[in-house]
Amino acid sequence: MAGCGPRYHVRTIEKYQVPEHTAESVIESETTSVVESEAGKQEEKGYQTSETLLYTVRSGDTLRGIAKRELGRTLLWRHLMEWNKRTEGALDPLPEGEVIEVPLQFRILAGTTEFAESTAKVSPPAKRLPVIPKIEMAPPGQVFNVGEHLTFAIKWYFITAGKATMTVKSLETFQGTSCYRFVARATSRLIFFFKVNDWVESYSTSDTLMPIQYEKHLREGRYKKDVVATFDRERQIATWGGVESPLIPGCRDILASFYYFRTMRLPKPGEQAAVCVNTNKKNYELIVHVLSREIIRVPAGEFRTVLIKPRLKFEGLFRQRGDVLIWLTDDQARLPVLIKSKVKLLGSVHIVLTKIELG
Repeated sequence: MAGCGPRYHVRTIEKYQVPEHTAESVIESETTSVVESEAGKQEEKGYQTSETLLYTVRSGDTLRGIAKRELGRTLLWRHLMEWNKRTEGALDPLPEGEVIEVPLQFRILAGTTEFAESTAKVSPPAKRLPVIPKIEMAPPGQVFNVGEHLTFAIKWYFITAGKATMTVKSLETFQGTSCYRFVARATSRLIFFFKVNDWVESYSTSDTLMPIQYEKHLREGRYKKDVVATFDRERQIATWGGVESPLIPGCRDILASFYYFRTMRLPKPGEQAAVCVNTNKKNYELIVHVLSREIIRVPAGEFRTVLIKPRLKFEGLFRQRGDVLIWLTDDQARLPVLIKSKVKLLGSVHIVLTKIELG
C-alpha cells in the first residue's frame, strides 16, 4: 500500500565543497608511490616518465601500435583514445609531433602479473584529486560485534517494496583462518511483475578484513546470477567461477570493502578515500567522496551522520546505475542509516534503517 511519504527527515549541518572528477580512470592500487626510470631511456623513446607517459608521436604511429608497445595489449587503444579525447581509429596514423598521454595504470588491464606489479607502484594522474595513500584502520572488534544485525526498509517511491539486512553472522575458522562471516540480503514484494531476492556473503580475515571467499546470488525479475569467488593472497590470484585473474594486494570483495571502510579513519572535509575492490575478475579503485554532515531521522531513530558518495564502476548488491548516496552515523560504528540509489528496471530506490541489533 502507498503511504503518505517517506518516513525519514534530513537536515544539513555542514556541507563540504568537493569538486567532481575531471577525468575517468581505473587505478588498481591503494598506494601512490611514483615509478622512477633512467633519464637516458626517456630521451630515446621520446617521452617523460612519471605516473603518465608523455609520448611524442612519430611518423606512422597509431593508437593500436602505442597501446601494444607501451601497455602490452592492442585492445587498450580505445582507452588511449578516450583518455586523450581522440577521434582516430585503431589504425589511423596520428599527427606527427603531437603528444599522447599513456597512463601507466592501464597496464593492469593487459592481464599479466608483470604489468599488475608495476601498476601497483604507480601514482594516479595529477589531474585527479589527491587520494589518501594509506588509511588508519581501527581493529574491527572495536567497530562492530558478532551478531550485529541491521534491518532496512526498501522504499520504491512511496511504496515499501521490501527489506534488506546486513549481518555480522559469525567469527569462525574458515579454511584454517580466523574470519568474520558477513551476509547481506535484499528481498522485495512483487512490484507489478518484478521481484528481488539477492544475497551476498563474504568470509574475511578477522584482523584486516581480507576476503577468503565471496558469494553472490542475484534474483531480480528474470535476471539471475550466481557467483563464487576465492582469493589466494600468496599467488595474488582471484578465482571467479573457475577463471583466474590477477589480484592486487589490498583488494577486497565489495561486501568486505564496506565493513573495511567502517574501520577506516574518515577523511578530512574536501578529501576522499580510496578502497581497492576486486569483483568480476577485475580490480577497481572505489573512490569515496565525503559530502556533508547531516542529522537524519529514520524509523530506527535520529542520528548525526556523514554523507558519502562512492563512485561505483561495477555491479554491487543491486544492479544499480547512476550515483549512490550513503548516510553513515558520525561515530566509530559508522552504521549505514540511509542509502539512495537507482536500480535498473525499478528506478529510484531508498534503503532506510528501521532496526538496529548490535550483537
